Amino acid sequence: MNKINRDERRDFILKSAKIAGVTFCGCIMGSLITACDKDEEIAAPPMPTGDFPVIKIADYPALAAPGGFMMTKLKYKDGSPANSGNNVFIFRIDQSSFATLDTICLHKSAPVNIVGGVLTCDLHAAKFDSATGAITDHGFAGEDFPPLRIFPNEFDAETGELKIKI
Repeated sequence: MNKINRDERRDFILKSAKIAGVTFCGCIMGSLITACDKDEEIAAPPMPTGDFPVIKIADYPALAAPGGFMMTKLKYKDGSPANSGNNVFIFRIDQSSFATLDTICLHKSAPVNIVGGVLTCDLHAAKFDSATGAITDHGFAGEDFPPLRIFPNEFDAETGELKIKI
């Protein structure tokens, strides 16, 4: 009878350990899934008022003609970084208009670069329109998300300066 009690005790302990292990793994997996489920879109920061970065178009040969574009960091007059220190894209649409867009995808805060002449999110390969920031292809994201942030600008043809309202 001693052997039976030992075998029953061993079976009980093994079954209890298995149940505890499955319960523990379930709790951990539930926590991981909940944590992953909380990925949220990043809100664009509010637009400041007052001083705006200004660039002289003549200083940037890539912007000399319509169709030209570049990526650059902007600074305020006091030398402090604009756009939280992130780059911006500047596209010359025609002789007197420009598009200025953020280089950060608002879906998961991933960088956006120009790949084959197309604005492309490094994380999900989403593609954006260079004039409007609109999503033209969701890439691997498989869901809807905000367009790129576009910064209003004013071009002064007399001075050749572009004021970017960041």
